[in-house]
Amino acid sequence: MSSQLVILAGGQGKRMNHHLPKPLVPIAGKSIIERLLERMRDLFPKPVIVIGHKSQEIRNALGSSYTYAEQKEQRGTGDALLSAKEALSDFETIVVIPGDNPLVSRETIEAMLADQEGNNSVMAMATIKVPNFENEFKVCERYGRVIRSSDGSANRIVEFKDATDEEKKITEVNPSYYVFDTNWLWENIGKIKPNNAAGEYYLTDLLNIATEQGHKVPAVKVKNPIEGMGVNNPEELAIVEKYIQNL
Repeated sequence: MSSQLVILAGGQGKRMNHHLPKPLVPIAGKSIIERLLERMRDLFPKPVIVIGHKSQEIRNALGSSYTYAEQKEQRGTGDALLSAKEALSDFETIVVIPGDNPLVSRETIEAMLADQEGNNSVMAMATIKVPNFENEFKVCERYGRVIRSSDGSANRIVEFKDATDEEKKITEVNPSYYVFDTNWLWENIGKIKPNNAAGEYYLTDLLNIATEQGHKVPAVKVKNPIEGMGVNNPEELAIVEKYIQNL
């Protein structure tokens, strides 16, 4: 089955407080996005990179080895993926990961692809289970919480800003790694509405749409929770850099 990777790298990254766009911020001697591209290269040698904020700087830094899609306005992850539609017409499945998560492994992506294909699912996703949201796991505190059905499939994701106090206690969270059946994706991505605290188009809503349609969505529990650690501020950069140096 033909698949392609989309890396979402168009956000402003205001919390980084850095002169560079967040994907280009150095981590252990290379940029965040270069670290990610290296880890995915064997599976996806020429992924699609969605750019937006300071897009020309990212193009200049990474060169012509990749396909770029431009998100004109930063209106959320759903809008970002939609901006890459034209570049994805030849693929049966699409893998989506954020450009600020440099620790995700090839094994996790392969497990998601296998689950999606093996279950003939319209989508699959990864989750991470953390012991708490203290110390290094504070990186994951603002991730969406995963709500599972009684059969173990993923039922919905509640974003941190929209979660109740009880939901915020859930320690299985969403690192935003997805696999989508391409036909189903383009038929349904337009149904996402910005009905949330941030007023953005969230890819997580596609899980809600899938379950409402009666689809069961497999959710792969990542073995090592550090794989879900993203970089949003200097403190998180230091935490993730420590793990990169120990790989």
